[in-house]
Amino acid sequence: MDSVRSENEKTDLALQKRYGKNWKDLYDKDIQDYTMKQVDIMDVLITNKVFRKELAKHKIEIDNVDKDAEELGRPDSYKVNINKIYPEEGIAFTVNVDLKNRTVNLIK
Repeated sequence: MDSVRSENEKTDLALQKRYGKNWKDLYDKDIQDYTMKQVDIMDVLITNKVFRKELAKHKIEIDNVDKDAEELGRPDSYKVNINKIYPEEGIAFTVNVDLKNRTVNLIK
């Protein structure tokens, strides 16, 4: 336990040197912001008719959506890949989500 504590202290000091004394707070805020963006993206998606129609076409249940979101140059615009889960894996379809305007555009 002491050796783990010692290594953790060294790591903490290195992180403080690189990112500042409040690196833990910044890290926690980044995680919280990321989580809230994911919730916002899903909120826009589940209320969109085009998105729901594509889910049905690919036989994906609304409560079983597996997605990957990538920011598109501004914090309110995302490219979102909706993944197939079963019986095969891969991307089922892709949409762009605009959080500011709450719009969804089907890409492929």
